[in-house]
Amino acid sequence: MNSDSGRDDNNEKNHMNDTDQSDTSAVSSNDNMSDTNSSPTANKTSDSVTHQRHTLELTWHYSDVQHAQIVSSAINQEVGEINDTRSHAQVETDDTTVTVSITATDLIALRAGANTWARFVAVAEQVRNSVDNTLSDAD
Repeated sequence: MNSDSGRDDNNEKNHMNDTDQSDTSAVSSNDNMSDTNSSPTANKTSDSVTHQRHTLELTWHYSDVQHAQIVSSAINQEVGEINDTRSHAQVETDDTTVTVSITATDLIALRAGANTWARFVAVAEQVRNSVDNTLSDAD
């Protein structure tokens, strides 16, 4: 509860995954008016995706920069590869934080995008952990 406004600030959810030491949070917004923040900024979008009204930002916090860069590099290859005129995603990395911003024309496409990108990150983390375990077993 935000004491300044008297409203409940439940837009943001934080989850901690003990196996990969990552902190994941999501923020979603819906704006029925034209909002420049919900328009994709990447060059890989088509004109039909430029008037999106639903946005979701998924954020993962890692313990070190290298872990964040590995995950970001793995999932960044998928940006623009999914042929969907209803949604678009953008990946950004800032030190130990990886953020996936998803914009969509409807909530179904937004949910599908969230599931897809969360799965991409989970797979990238699993592969990284598997490689780390293999390397530590070889020592």
